[in-house]
Amino acid sequence: MKAKSENSGQETRLRDALKADILKDGHFKTFRKEFKEIREFYISSEKDKILQEKNFIKKWWLTSWWIFKEMVLRLTALRRLLVVSGILLAFINISNRSGEDENTKIGLGFIGVILVIIVLMLELKDKIIAKDELIAGREIQKALMPKSNPEIEGWDIWLYSKPANEICGDLIDHFQLTDISHSIIIADVAGKGLNAALFTTKLQSAIRTLSFEYKDIKLITDKVNKIFYRESLKNIFATMVIAEVSDSDNTITYINSGHIPPLILSGENITELPKGDPALGLLKTFEFTKKEISLKTGEYFIAYSDGVTDAMNDAGEFFEKTRLFDLLRKAGPQTSKVLGENIISWIEYYMQRTNPADDLSIIILRKI
Repeated sequence: MKAKSENSGQETRLRDALKADILKDGHFKTFRKEFKEIREFYISSEKDKILQEKNFIKKWWLTSWWIFKEMVLRLTALRRLLVVSGILLAFINISNRSGEDENTKIGLGFIGVILVIIVLMLELKDKIIAKDELIAGREIQKALMPKSNPEIEGWDIWLYSKPANEICGDLIDHFQLTDISHSIIIADVAGKGLNAALFTTKLQSAIRTLSFEYKDIKLITDKVNKIFYRESLKNIFATMVIAEVSDSDNTITYINSGHIPPLILSGENITELPKGDPALGLLKTFEFTKKEISLKTGEYFIAYSDGVTDAMNDAGEFFEKTRLFDLLRKAGPQTSKVLGENIISWIEYYMQRTNPADDLSIIILRKI
């Protein structure tokens, strides 16, 4: 697979790229953030506890060694040998032992650097290929999602989902149950990345297939739970809110299977609905319970994934429900889309340069 320039038909010059990199600000903050991510990725929680008991010098030495060790162990056998050999040869270049030919030392050091660069090139190639495949997977996910917000008489509805990485473990979907009733879904598969994304697609496929045969959200949920229990891995489960609304009706019928309780927003008043049933895939059989609520004109039904409250700023502080509730109380009357976009804008402002910790999804149903 050949690398492609971002500017089609025009090759990016290395000199221009480096100049732009130098002029860009925020490098120190970015370095701190990326080193923190490296540390969290390679240092286990058990080793982190050991580091907390060490002084600065021992902590620095152990952190460097453990990161290097874990990094090398994750390489393939050949690449691991190349890296270790390259580092040893590079150190020969800076050693001061007497009796060695200077040209030989420089030559061996140069070979060592080349070996390390070769491994970096191979690892980068693998990463680019994997990322391209994940992006292709995300395009398939987007193609399976609703093309637009559902238009249901008497309702103003907004659906939103954004992955933390290239692919998404959250599900947002809408389909028609009967001539006058519609189903709207928000779901969150445990974990993130490729595993979660694959099971999200499986969940969506199962729900849509069952919706052709069953026109009751309870029956659909019961069947999906059995499928997920039978065909999923032991540590994989999904939380879901499936809601049913009808044309020109003010009632929402819903089932909450392990998801964060939805909210009812009425003016400045926020009501958090009761906790729901177990998540999908935890129990072999379970009779899920349908619940009904009636909304007055101008009231909102809001369901969201934990990517909203778990959004984190540079200081490691979560966005949490309190900030979300404060924002909703100050929102005032507005369309579902405007309200949703304001929530997303506030979360992005709160996070600044911090990468999202989880997929972020929201559904908003407003009675009009």
